[in-house]
Amino acid sequence: MKNNDGKKESKVLEIALLPSFISVAKTMYSDDEIENGEVDGDAVRFNQGANIEPIEVEPGGEFEISIYYESGTITNEENNYKLIKKKKLGKRIIEEVSNGEDIVLEPSKYILNEDGITIEDMEIEDVGN
Repeated sequence: MKNNDGKKESKVLEIALLPSFISVAKTMYSDDEIENGEVDGDAVRFNQGANIEPIEVEPGGEFEISIYYESGTITNEENNYKLIKKKKLGKRIIEEVSNGEDIVLEPSKYILNEDGITIEDMEIEDVGN
């Protein structure tokens, strides 16, 4: 895709970060209230949805979803993004590819490849033998 200057436009990846339940609860309740179970779960979940944080990532950019977020969601309405996750099985590394539907990213480190479509999880999950 080209802009009005004839230069190639880069695709910006938009991710909606959902804060974790506990991080939102800590903004609403004291530590004692949380430890004693004096938390209104429905109110916390409502505030989770109200506190979704959007981030944008340029092609070639690295980003991290920290443990303070439950997930990051990428809507696949306009682009056909794909996610590559690497898993170690014994001595082999297996790549799992997800695409076509909305992508949900778990806390981890990622890179958006230069193609602006492929997202790679930079951490390798060890699934055993």
